Amino acid sequence: MTDRFIFTGDTLFTEGCGICFDDGADSLKMFRSLQRLKSYVDKSVIVYPGHKYQLNIGCDFEYVLKHNIYLQIDDPEVFCKFRDRKNQKNLFNFN
Repeated sequence: MTDRFIFTGDTLFTEGCGICFDDGADSLKMFRSLQRLKSYVDKSVIVYPGHKYQLNIGCDFEYVLKHNIYLQIDDPEVFCKFRDRKNQKNLFNFN
């Protein structure tokens, strides 16, 4: 990818990734999407997610790679188990 910015919507946030517990959500598809981003996005690209939780948006991808735990998991089974763990809804005050 040679663009300077990427808009990741609700797939990738600075500190996490999109939810995988609503209808139609699939943690394996999320894993594959994040792996694809890791393989194509240059570390200097600025990431603009759809919204934020705590950290500011507009960080370079290198920062996101270093600080986003979901991007540090390379095993799909481990990722899905971690992403689908119980009580994750409460992390961001979802009802």
